Amino acid sequence: YAVMSAKDNDKRDPRDWVLKGSKDGESWTVLDRRSGESFSHRCMRREFRISQPDDYSHYRLDVTRNHGADLTQFAELYLFERSGK
Repeated sequence: YAVMSAKDNDKRDPRDWVLKGSKDGESWTVLDRRSGESFSHRCMRREFRISQPDDYSHYRLDVTRNHGADLTQFAELYLFERSGK
């Protein structure tokens, strides 16, 4: 998966987050956990690997901390299909 920073204030960039997946929209599995992440420039796309991917119909990105702003903002969240399937 990938996260892209927004065009404006870098203090709004996500810093800590948890990506979760669900097959039914009710029971969630933690797919990846990140802390202390940063984006060196605006509209920067950073890719992250999920160590044990599976097929889910629902995804949730829980951002738990940004870089100090009152709001959190990012431009896009990309979800990629598993290769070798």
